[in-house]
Amino acid sequence: MINITKKENCCGCKACGDICNKKAITFHTDQEGVWYPKVDEAKCVDCGLCEKVCPILHPDFSELGNSSNPTTYILQAPEAEDRLASASGAAYTLLATAVIKQGGYVAGHIWNGKSDVKGYISSTPEDLNILRGTKYLQSDTEGLFTATREALKTGKLVLFSGCPCQVAAIKRFLRKDYENLITADFTCMGIDSPLAFAKYHESLEREYGAEIVYFKAKAKEVGWKHLTNKAIFANGRTHFGINGDDANLKATFLNVLVRPSCYDCKFKGFPRTADMTIGDYWRKNQDYDPLDDNTGTSYIILNNKKAEQIFELCKPYCNYRQTTHTHILGANPMAAKSLGHPTFSRDEFYERIQHEDFKAVVDYYYNRKHKKNKPHYKSGLKLLVKIAYYNRYNPISFLRFLHYNFFSKQVKTDFWRGDMLIVRDAKLSLSKGSQIIVKGVNVVDCNGCNGFITISNGSKLSLNQNIFNGTISIDLQSGASLTIDKYTEFGKNVYIRLKRDALIRDFTLISDNVTIDDTNAGVVLFDEHTEPETNILIGTHVLVGRGAIIKKGTELLDETIVKENSVVEGKHNRGIVLSGNPAKTIDNNINWKYNFKTKWNFKN
Repeated sequence: MINITKKENCCGCKACGDICNKKAITFHTDQEGVWYPKVDEAKCVDCGLCEKVCPILHPDFSELGNSSNPTTYILQAPEAEDRLASASGAAYTLLATAVIKQGGYVAGHIWNGKSDVKGYISSTPEDLNILRGTKYLQSDTEGLFTATREALKTGKLVLFSGCPCQVAAIKRFLRKDYENLITADFTCMGIDSPLAFAKYHESLEREYGAEIVYFKAKAKEVGWKHLTNKAIFANGRTHFGINGDDANLKATFLNVLVRPSCYDCKFKGFPRTADMTIGDYWRKNQDYDPLDDNTGTSYIILNNKKAEQIFELCKPYCNYRQTTHTHILGANPMAAKSLGHPTFSRDEFYERIQHEDFKAVVDYYYNRKHKKNKPHYKSGLKLLVKIAYYNRYNPISFLRFLHYNFFSKQVKTDFWRGDMLIVRDAKLSLSKGSQIIVKGVNVVDCNGCNGFITISNGSKLSLNQNIFNGTISIDLQSGASLTIDKYTEFGKNVYIRLKRDALIRDFTLISDNVTIDDTNAGVVLFDEHTEPETNILIGTHVLVGRGAIIKKGTELLDETIVKENSVVEGKHNRGIVLSGNPAKTIDNNINWKYNFKTKWNFKN
C-alpha cells in the first residue's frame, strides 16, 4: 500500500485514489493546505495498484521515446478575444478547439470556487471558456483519471492537460498506450497551496471591503507581461495586482506557495513525459518580434510525431514561426529546473497566515528578502548615475531634485526607500501649509514646455508612481486634495483645477488635452450653495480620451472609457463607454487594454 512518510514524495495527483477499487484511500489536508493520501488498512487488500500508478515512485518514462531535441513553435491565436481569455497566446485554446472539432474530449481543470480548482472533462465547445486560463493553485483531480479512461474507451480523441506530474500520473494510471490520447503539460514553477490562495482572497476582500465576484490570473488589461491578477468585487471595485505589488505574486517568487515535492520535480527537462508542452513565450531581449505585442504569446514544444500531427490541425488557425526549445529555455528556465527552497521557515509562514493578514505576512518576508539580497541603493555611484539619468544630466534639474527630495518642508518623500519626485520643465508653487506626498518614483516631464503645479494653503497632492508625459497644469485651491494612485499616466496639456477633493485610481490613462475642473471655470451660480459638495472620482483602469472634460461631482467607476471631446458630469456605472456632450452611455460590459509603460520604475 502507498505510505507517504516524507511530504516531498507526494505530488498530490490523487491517481492512487482513483485506481483503488476498494475506496480504501482518502486524502487529508495538512496545515499548509495541501493533501496527502491515507490508507484505511481495514479496506485495503494490498493489491499494490496505488504504488504502481504513483508517478513519484516511478518517474522514469524513457520508454516513451520522446525527443530530446523537439520541434518548437512560437504562436499566437489571431483573435484578440481568445488571447484575452487565455493565459498567454491561446495555445491551449487552439489545441482544445482542434480536438473538440474532431468530436473529442478535453480533460482539464476549472475554477469551482474562490480557492477550489477541480478536474473536469467535456466535449462541449462552450466549456472551453471555463477550461482555459491559468489557475495558480493545486487542482483536485479526484475522478479525472477514471473519467479520462472512460472517454478513451469510446475511441474518440482525448486531450489531457495538466502539470508535468499530473501528465505522468495519467500515463501510470492508464498502464497502456492509447493512440487516441494526447497529453499536454506546461511550464510549471510548482503547485500552489489552495489554503494560501484562500488567505490571499480574504486579504483582498478586507482591503476592498467587499466579496470577490470574479478573479483571473494573468489578466491582460494593463499588459500581459505584468503577470497581473485581476479581481472584481461586489461593490464594483477592481484590483489589478501586478508582479512586485500583488501579494500572491510576491509570495510566488518567495518560493513558499508550492508543495514540498516541487523543490525536486521529477518531470522537468527533456525528454518530456507529455506529447507536447505549452507555456509563456518570454523573450531574452527586447528585439522586435511580430508575435509579441504584449497581449500574450505562447510556445508549443512537440515532443513526438503524434504531437506534430495534432499541431497540423492548429496551423491554419494561428500565427506561428518555428524556433528551438533551447531558445525557449533561455528565457523560461522553469521548463527544465525546479524552484529553490525559501530563505525562511515554511512552517512559520503557514502558521502566520492562519492568524494574520496574508498581505502583511508576505510583505514582511518579501521586504526582508530584498533588503538582505539587494540592499536598497547600496552603491552610491550607481545611485548617482541613475539620478543623473532621470534628470537628463541637467545640473539645474539635479539641483531641483535635491531641493524637493531633501530640503523642501512641503514635499514629503522617503528617498532611501525609493520615494522621490523628479520635476523637469515645470514650476511648483507651494503655499505655506500645502503638501505633496510622494510614494515611488514620480516624474513630471513637460517635454520642454513649462507646466505648473500650484498648491494653495491647506491643499494636498498625493502621488504614487505616476508619469506626466507632457505639459501638466494642476491648480489646487485652498483646502482641495488630489490623490493620484499608482501607475496612472498623463498625456500632453492636461489641466486640473479643483476646489474640492478628487481621486484618480490606479492604472488610469488621462489622454492629451483633458480638463478636470470642479470650479465651473470661475462662473459662480447664485444657487450653488444649495448643491451638495460632491467630489470627483475616476476609478481604476479608466481611459479618459483626448479633449474630454470632467466636471464637478463626476464619478467614473472602474474600467470605463470616456470618448474624445466628451463632457462628463454625474455618476456612471463601471465598464461602460461614455460619449457626447453631455456624455451618455453608448456601450457596456467592455474589455480594453493598453500597454502600461514601466520605464520610470526606479529599480536597483
